[in-house]
Parts: sequence; C-alpha cells; structure tokens
Amino acid sequence: MNPRLTALRTEHDNLRSAIEAIDAAAADEARDLTDSERTESDQLFERMEALNPEITRLADRQRSMDETAGILARLGIPAAQPNADHVRSEDPAPTAGEWLVNYNRAQIGDTDAQEFLRAAAQQGLADNPGVVPESVAADIIKFVDSERYLVNSMTTRPMMRGDQKQIRLVTQPGVDEQTVEFEELTSSKLSIVKDPVARQTFGGYVEVSEQDEEFSDPVLMDELIMGLADQYAIQTDTAAGAGLVAAATNTADLPPATTDPDT
Repeated sequence: MNPRLTALRTEHDNLRSAIEAIDAAAADEARDLTDSERTESDQLFERMEALNPEITRLADRQRSMDETAGILARLGIPAAQPNADHVRSEDPAPTAGEWLVNYNRAQIGDTDAQEFLRAAAQQGLADNPGVVPESVAADIIKFVDSERYLVNSMTTRPMMRGDQKQIRLVTQPGVDEQTVEFEELTSSKLSIVKDPVARQTFGGYVEVSEQDEEFSDPVLMDELIMGLADQYAIQTDTAAGAGLVAAATNTADLPPATTDPDT
C-alpha cells in the first residue's frame, strides 16, 4: 500500500470522526449546533474536501497497479525482483547517490522514483516565507559625517535680497614698533572698499511614489529628509573650504612627506 495513501486515509478517517462527534454531542442534547461548533465542523469538512483529489489520484493509481499485477499473475508471468538502485531503502534519510539515481529516473517518467522523491522532499525557509517573521536587528546604519566643521568655525550672516551682495572690506591703519628714539612712527590710511560676494544655490530632491510612502515604515521619510540635509551640509562645507583656499594670500611650504615613524 502506498504510504502516502495510508496517511491520507488516516487523516480522512480522523476528520470524519471529529465531525461525527460534534453532531453526536448536539444530538445527545437535542439541540442544534452552536456557531462555534458549526464553524469547526465546516472547517473539518473543507479539509476533507481538499484531500479528495489526491486520494482519488493515488487510489486510481493503486487500483490500476493491482489490476495489472492480477492480469500478469493470471497469465503465469513471474514477478520481477525490484531494482535495488531505485527502490527506497528502510533508512528514512536517503544517501546522495540514491537520491540522484531516483532523480534521474523520475525525469524519464519512473513513477516509483517520483514517489520516492516526493516522500523525501526537503523543506527549508524558502518554502514557507509566509510564516517566517521578519525583524530589524538594529537601527539603520549610517556613517555620514555631516558636521560642517569649517562653516561652524566662522561667523555666519543672513544673505540680503538680490543675486549679489556687497560687503565692506576694511584695511586697517598700520601700527609698528619704534626701534629708535624720535624715529617717525608708521603711518597708513584706513581703507574701506566694497567686495562683491556672489550667491550660490545648493539643493536636491527625491521623487517618492505614493506606494513607497504608504506601504513603507514612516522612518523612510525621516531618513530621506535627514539624508538630504546631510548632503547639503557636506556640499556647502566643501564649497566654503574651496573658496577659502582660493582666496588665501599667505602660503607656507609643508614639510616633505615621510614614512619614518620617528620623523
């Protein structure tokens, strides 16, 4: 007897017994089924109905095999010994070679090999993702350093309206040491000129679909906004540094690079 068919028969009988027990309990008390009993009975019956196609298929297969065996027996044809290389062993865990032989035979239509593979099927996490919970192990990892070290070290002022701003650049009068008595002191005038400062625009945007906004965690929008803010800080600080280097008038030679740890 096919072991799968035997298991289905056992499950079918248990389901039927459970339904009959529910009906019998209500009959003994001369009452109708309660809502919970009716729901349970319907669920048991639906499971029985779901088993019917496989039971019918396996039963027809077993019946055909038995009828064919009977015809061969009546004709006096001796039964052949089963081929040991594709019959399932008593060991529930097949060897790799046994599985491979049966796999190859199943590809060419060997029903016994197909049944062997069906019984020996392995199930992993990928087979049932619907019942495997997903969890985030920690917060979102971010290594971006958005501290504007250069800009924060300066005095910042709000920009005036217009595409260009004029600032007052002051050259202070000179003061120096008098090294000899009665020597004339250093004299230089105060100079205040206008120095234009061109404006620059920095920005960025991301187009977010309605589905991404509605279906994802709200933390998405927080990270998106903070990501744009971080990049704004990085780009503006870099631009400020480039402008400072370009405007520098005092230079100094750096010592040559060395790999000597004692230098």
